[in-house]
Amino acid sequence: MGNNINKPESYTTALMQRGHNLAYKFPDDKYLFFRVEDYEDAPLIYSEYNVLAKQSSSATIGSATSGEDWNRWSLNNSVTYDIFMERGKNIMLQVFIGISSPDLKMWRQIPAPTPRGNLDQTKITALNDSTPGFITGEESGSPFDAPTVLSEMFVPANFPSIRFGLYNPATVPIMPKFRVIIRRMKVHTYDPRDQMDKNIINDIIGGRKPCKVYSPGLDGYQYDAEMNYGVAPMPWKVI
Repeated sequence: MGNNINKPESYTTALMQRGHNLAYKFPDDKYLFFRVEDYEDAPLIYSEYNVLAKQSSSATIGSATSGEDWNRWSLNNSVTYDIFMERGKNIMLQVFIGISSPDLKMWRQIPAPTPRGNLDQTKITALNDSTPGFITGEESGSPFDAPTVLSEMFVPANFPSIRFGLYNPATVPIMPKFRVIIRRMKVHTYDPRDQMDKNIINDIIGGRKPCKVYSPGLDGYQYDAEMNYGVAPMPWKVI
């Protein structure tokens, strides 16, 4: 039991189920509230990275010939393909990422170009051993065979590109590989103009109804939630 004390929660217990509620924080500290109506799972292995040199963050994907510190996850370095782009109406993705090799460090821009995990006086700039905000593939992070909630993301429909940064701290080159768990969910957006939906929103805010609360981070970003879900985001307060 003591060996598990520092292990983060497994994705298997964090997956959203039918009837579960989600509160997602959009720009300007405003929220939309969702109920999961149905879902399908689409796990995949992402192994498009080429060999990452020792103690390096400059990575190439697919047919790319020059390395970058931040990469969108596409297939064969496609300029139009993004594995996290979802154009379906009333769809939300829940994502977990297992990391290999275990000591590989991974950062995220959600969405690009906003890196998540900055500290007030220690910013995410060059990716190296002293940069904050990383996740590893170790047991205390998000292992390849058992992704954890430390890697969890919710990706709305038509969300701007998410980019990933890597750093190989090892003294030998490694081949990055990721187990990507994707639950593609059909969601109902609670609308405060509907009295029943309004009551549920107030129950969620008041703590009377269980709800998963998610924010991509503290820094702002651009996204038109009302255009994609038909409801204007609202402050976290009883209405």
